[in-house]
Amino acid sequence: MKGKCWLFYVGCWQTFWDDGNHYPICFGIEDDSPILVSAFKNAFRKAYKKEAATCGKWTMGWVPEKDFNSLNAVEEIWSKLKPIWEAVAKAAK
Repeated sequence: MKGKCWLFYVGCWQTFWDDGNHYPICFGIEDDSPILVSAFKNAFRKAYKKEAATCGKWTMGWVPEKDFNSLNAVEEIWSKLKPIWEAVAKAAK
């Protein structure tokens, strides 16, 4: 958390799923800072070659099913999440 709001959410989110985004793990940031949203979108696009989604007042990314099927799934997922996390944290400073 940063102050009283979440900086970066990671987990399962029923609302995101119900919006047609059927991914077991999603992650995102609240849309309260254009700088953070831009950092998130750019880093997500670079890591996943896709555009981030919107869910309510959140900008969201996800881990696609194919990433879970790798022999090195944890390392591969983390290698994509870490730069996104770092970009948002850097933009927050």
